Amino acid sequence: MGKGLEETVDILQELHREVDGIAWAPYLKQYPTGEIARSDMPCVMTIPQTGVWGVRQLGLGCVADDRVYRVVVITADTGTGIETEYFSEPCRLIDEFGRLYNSKSIATAGGGDLTIRLDGELPLDTGLDDEIVHADTRYYGFQFTIRIWRKL
Repeated sequence: MGKGLEETVDILQELHREVDGIAWAPYLKQYPTGEIARSDMPCVMTIPQTGVWGVRQLGLGCVADDRVYRVVVITADTGTGIETEYFSEPCRLIDEFGRLYNSKSIATAGGGDLTIRLDGELPLDTGLDDEIVHADTRYYGFQFTIRIWRKL
């Protein structure tokens, strides 16, 4: 039996916890609904986006969901002012996440039911961003877009 959508997000969050410097990568049911405390930054949230349904044979067997996920990494609130660390740390983290998504050790996760699909367009990052909004608060950070093949 394959992984459900919520379980897929949680597996991705577990992978994100392995990135050095991440303070908080909550499970989906623990996502913050209000402002994010500075002590919880950098914070990572994985958000399911568009998906294509349909059973087809791909390299890992029968795939029923080919979905894009937006990975939001919040590093500081914009009210903290601009300091060198608010630029250097996100740059380092972008490198770490890029290496994570291109790592052969996580090419498949969740017992082989998930595959991070690398193609000419994805993974894709936004670079540094000072317009990430969560709970009406603006944050510094960046976003990655990744594609996951999921068995059901």
